[in-house]
Amino acid sequence: MAHLFRTLLRPATSFKAFDLRAPATATSSLHSRLFKTTNIPLRGLQNQAHNGKANSPPRKKRRIARTVLILTATSLGVAYLVDRFYAASSCMRSLRAQAVIFQVSLDYKLNYRKAMEESEDRVNELHRRNAQRVCDLLKKNGGLYIKIGQSIAMQGALLPSEFQGMFASHFDSAPQDSWIEIEQVARQDFGGRSVEEVFNLNSPDEADPAKGVIDRNARASASIAQVYWARLADGREVAIKVQKKDIAQQVGWDLWSLQLAMDYAQWATGLPVSSLGRYVTQQVMLETDFENEARNAQQMADLVSKEPRLSGRVHIPETYTELSSKRIMTAEWIHGINLWDKEKLTAPLARASGRSQITPDKGGLELDLSDIMTTVIDLFSMQLFHWGFVHCDPHPGNIFVRRLPTGKPQIVLIDHGLYVKLSPSLRKQYCRFWKAMLTHDDSTLNEIAKSWGLRSPNATADALLMRPYKVEKSAERQDTDVEHEKKQETSAERQERILKEAREMVGDEEHWPQEFVFIERNLAIVQSNNRFLGSPVNRIKRIGLCASTALLEEQEGKSGFTVMGKWTRFWDHAVFRFKLLTLDLVFHTSRIKQFLGYGQGFEEDLKAAEQKQVEDMKDLVKDVFSVDL
Repeated sequence: MAHLFRTLLRPATSFKAFDLRAPATATSSLHSRLFKTTNIPLRGLQNQAHNGKANSPPRKKRRIARTVLILTATSLGVAYLVDRFYAASSCMRSLRAQAVIFQVSLDYKLNYRKAMEESEDRVNELHRRNAQRVCDLLKKNGGLYIKIGQSIAMQGALLPSEFQGMFASHFDSAPQDSWIEIEQVARQDFGGRSVEEVFNLNSPDEADPAKGVIDRNARASASIAQVYWARLADGREVAIKVQKKDIAQQVGWDLWSLQLAMDYAQWATGLPVSSLGRYVTQQVMLETDFENEARNAQQMADLVSKEPRLSGRVHIPETYTELSSKRIMTAEWIHGINLWDKEKLTAPLARASGRSQITPDKGGLELDLSDIMTTVIDLFSMQLFHWGFVHCDPHPGNIFVRRLPTGKPQIVLIDHGLYVKLSPSLRKQYCRFWKAMLTHDDSTLNEIAKSWGLRSPNATADALLMRPYKVEKSAERQDTDVEHEKKQETSAERQERILKEAREMVGDEEHWPQEFVFIERNLAIVQSNNRFLGSPVNRIKRIGLCASTALLEEQEGKSGFTVMGKWTRFWDHAVFRFKLLTLDLVFHTSRIKQFLGYGQGFEEDLKAAEQKQVEDMKDLVKDVFSVDL
């Protein structure tokens, strides 16, 4: 052993046996001698010999790599847990959305031209599979994504028909939360009490006649909530609307992503849409506050009850605030028929003992579709022009129809989460704008458009009428020259022209009424409802009449209004009605063609004129975002 230590303690210059560059024979001889003398494992001495500077960098790199790997895995794990339990999987939902967008874009990029060259069936199949991908994404992500699907189904003229048809299922087929998650929401909002304790209901293993009952299977599931039927102990049938557990956090993150997209759009295109995004975010967030929805419902009920022209024709379900909270709202249960269920709305009543049996499961309501749509249009026109308090989500899932004893329809409006309020001055301007559109009073249109920060009123008139606004004859004579100039444009010139037109539509960010985003949505959905029912009503005329009537009544209500002034206003309104005779003629001609089988209705005729606007919008999407629709 002493001999071994003396050998190891020799100066490095003489310790050539451990030099890795030494001859193999010398190294082997020394290894053999040391192994025999000390019984120390050969590999251990080799490790000691190789513990020099030459091999330290590889080991150091391995340690660094291992440390980085551990830290990365830990960070990803922590990020996942935070996202899953704190942010309601919002990051994962955003990543999923980006992945699907990339997949769909790549599919169109690689296969669209090839499909166009082969056959129309291949193009339709391409649209179908990508519509399915997007539809699955919207359903899986839920929340605001479901609302996007609903908007596409109602207003998706820009997209292929495969997208519109598939997205129609989003009205009543949103994913549902489990009953366990519903219980969690109830306990959080009602101080730890269960649903049965709050509403005095029987649990599944009880049959107490002194308590109420509830169906734990949701009767409807929408984008942010689902609805349960219950009968309380006092006999009242109620709808219990429960917000989905994670919706508040998810919608917040989704709207934040939307705001980022709007900020980017303003930076990339110059369109003043950033503040518009903030306004939309604020309004949509109010939908998650059911106490706000209950207040909206009560205010609308008060307005309807005080309006004799809607008396009995419109019903707003009663809300029960004592059984409601910020995420749970209890209201009167409504037995009625969905607005788009044409078969049941028009089918004959079931008869029993010589009396009509008005029940949802037996027979129909035997109603006139024109009476139904007249009431719908009158209700939303009153909101726009008389009250300035506008329901912004009038899709058919939120409108039910009941039959009155008189044989007339009654419209029931539900889901009062999203409203916009118009100031008195804006409401009056809006009345004047509609009246001027229908009488082609271009000077008034230009005056109002200027006050809204718009360079031209035509684009806004197009959007409100849901058809191109007829410009003056001098402009009509220039159409051919304009179209010729458009054909000569380069791609860059075309993009700049379309963006310029879009800026004129949006106007001055500080003056353009942001409420118009939701008002246009309201008008578009009402138009879709009328079109679906076969265009039984001259929608444009009834809206215009309501605007003119609102102006007339406002002037009559002012103090100091002279008799001569009253007759002047009355005459002005009469002249306005006379000018609408042309619109009546067009509408009834369309109805006759529809009756004879040569047309599909007034709204479909307007849709053909509207198609030009759709094509221009497709040009914008293609030129700005390089997406060919």
